[in-house]
Amino acid sequence: MTCLSPLYLYFIVFIMGKEDINMTIITTLRKELKGVGFDFENGRIIYQEVVRDLKPGEASDIKDDIITTKYIDVNDRILDRKFDADFGSPNMPRFVAEDNEKIYFPLTYDGSTYIGWVYKDIHQYIAKNELTPYWGN
Repeated sequence: MTCLSPLYLYFIVFIMGKEDINMTIITTLRKELKGVGFDFENGRIIYQEVVRDLKPGEASDIKDDIITTKYIDVNDRILDRKFDADFGSPNMPRFVAEDNEKIYFPLTYDGSTYIGWVYKDIHQYIAKNELTPYWGN
């Protein structure tokens, strides 16, 4: 097993660039929603399909960039479509979801995408002694 120093890893990622080391994080919306605790049995998901050749996170105009906005169920194939969640381009599908406890939505930082959420009942931040949301870097 090889152990790389943090300085060497910094060199690889930030100096050489991700193209040189072929970094990717392939995932699905279903996997990411499960990872943040989304309740598929009691939840609802709204999905927005973007026009061809546009990354979902790059859509900025509902009239020009979005084809349709619709509810999808737990069997919809968009939940299992693979995408690269790594840095470079916001590829996660456009969605907003809710279950009995939280509201979920995509977030991006430098093209890397992940799922953010907030409690519907803000008292939960006191009751569960959790940090309030504070996204971005």
